Amino acid sequence: MKKRTVLLTALAAFTFALAGCQNSPGGNSVRIPNESDSGSQMEAAAPSGTSGNTTSPENSFVITEEEAKSIALADAGVAETDILNIRIHKDSDDGVSVYDVDFYVQNTEYDYEINAATGEIRNKDFDIENDFLDNVPDPAGNSSVISQEEAAKIVLAKVPGATNQHLFISLNSDDGQTVYEGEIRYDGMEYEFELNARTGDILEWSKEREGH
Repeated sequence: MKKRTVLLTALAAFTFALAGCQNSPGGNSVRIPNESDSGSQMEAAAPSGTSGNTTSPENSFVITEEEAKSIALADAGVAETDILNIRIHKDSDDGVSVYDVDFYVQNTEYDYEINAATGEIRNKDFDIENDFLDNVPDPAGNSSVISQEEAAKIVLAKVPGATNQHLFISLNSDDGQTVYEGEIRYDGMEYEFELNARTGDILEWSKEREGH
């Protein structure tokens, strides 16, 4: 009888222990964030180091037209007072913003291409007109040519309001004849001309709207 009571007590204790294990809340767990999780969250929140659209300084006009002119004149060793006429305009060369600076001094034409962001001279050249043309006689017996200033007055008189700043002119030879030729750009129009350099007669004259 005593042995049976002990056996029943032991069986009851085992059953209670087994039931306790089955009811344990071990199926639910709480995850504690680790350092790697924090690092990922910080990286996700960090702003990007690059912006969507940037403008390269190569593609912007930083220096002024006046500064571009000064750079060209200094390189050529020319004083501004010696310039007969000059043209400066904005352009783009291989995606780089540039100033094209063209000017005349006596019988020489200078052409400069200057980086509009850095002031660097990208290209330059100059052409010297043929001085011997001044002394070549023509069939009419005229032995000298009129000055470039006189030629400029003749063509500018045909475009009221235009000045030397709008005029580009040079002395050349066309089929053995000494001529002044060039163009006037004024008020949205472009005029092209050819002038007899000995008589001052206008040989050719045309005009059209700029950009056409």
